[in-house]
Amino acid sequence: MFVPVALRMDFTGLQLRALAKQSKDAALARRLLALAEIFDGGSRSDAARIGGVGLQTIHDWVLRFNAKGPEGIVILAGFTCFYCLRGESQAKRFQCLSIISPPSKKASTCSM
Repeated sequence: MFVPVALRMDFTGLQLRALAKQSKDAALARRLLALAEIFDGGSRSDAARIGGVGLQTIHDWVLRFNAKGPEGIVILAGFTCFYCLRGESQAKRFQCLSIISPPSKKASTCSM
């Protein structure tokens, strides 16, 4: 049996649920709610059911969340815009991604 990767501790399940509620993207909200379930003591299987994915995907989300916070799973959402499709610079592309920051900051979206 393996030991699951622990989640970073600078967020809580309540904060992730609040971010999910603010999100306009259903897939991102499911990811955040799945991670919130783990934070609240739920099993990875329950999180996989909430996220509509398998255990390996939950593991991948945890690794990305630990590395970059909520932004790590936002990038997986596949947000694109006209500038991203044209091959603009990395900075321009990053502006277009819908990036959710910790609750002290507001979410930013593409305004291009």
